[in-house]
Amino acid sequence: MFKLLLVCFFAKSQVYHNSDTLSSIRIVYSYPWLLNEHNKVLTIQDTVTLYYNKNFILHELPKVENLNTKSKVIGSESYFLAKKNNFYGVFYTPMDNEKLPKIMNADSFLIKNCMYNSGCDFPINSSYITKKLFKKSKLIMEFTTKKNYGEVLYDSIIYEFDNDYNDVAFTFSKKIDSITNLKLTKIKLIYKPKYSLELKKNLPKRTISFEIQRNFIEKIKEREVNQLIDKLNIYF
Repeated sequence: MFKLLLVCFFAKSQVYHNSDTLSSIRIVYSYPWLLNEHNKVLTIQDTVTLYYNKNFILHELPKVENLNTKSKVIGSESYFLAKKNNFYGVFYTPMDNEKLPKIMNADSFLIKNCMYNSGCDFPINSSYITKKLFKKSKLIMEFTTKKNYGEVLYDSIIYEFDNDYNDVAFTFSKKIDSITNLKLTKIKLIYKPKYSLELKKNLPKRTISFEIQRNFIEKIKEREVNQLIDKLNIYF
């Protein structure tokens, strides 16, 4: 799934200071799933949740879904713990409790699973068509491609910025944040309706989006996260 999304290189994320020691953000991916029998689009959503304390960042990947029951498999979620400013982290899945956590490169994990500073830039060979500024703290920019690049590349792309998220350490693009002096919080890739030569059918309009969202931490979840950080930080 993420390999497909990397073609588009973008995302969504959010932070909420729930206590003196722990805060959280979510990175939300929305992408289309074509229902062949009806030629309709079902929107699928995945979320990666990040928890911050003074020294560590815990990343929680979503549970695996049982395709037969359409329910999430308990214990199938995975975690990646990274120490701030360290080049490596620890990957852990509760279902594999008997196995030792796996040491991984932090940047590789973040780019693949969270789109962290993924190198996204303002699009080349595109026309800048609209700009909307709201109260000097919110900005929407839209670009459209200059020619038809087929079925893979988007037809237009929308960037949303919000300086209310300046407290969020996570970034989709340090370069874009720096150029605009605003925090990039949402990216939408728009695909117009078109005929697919590969599928031999008309494709409806589709949207892929990535966004930053603020995440409230319930007390029971806060305890679970702190316990997991305590369990895994022995590897640092």
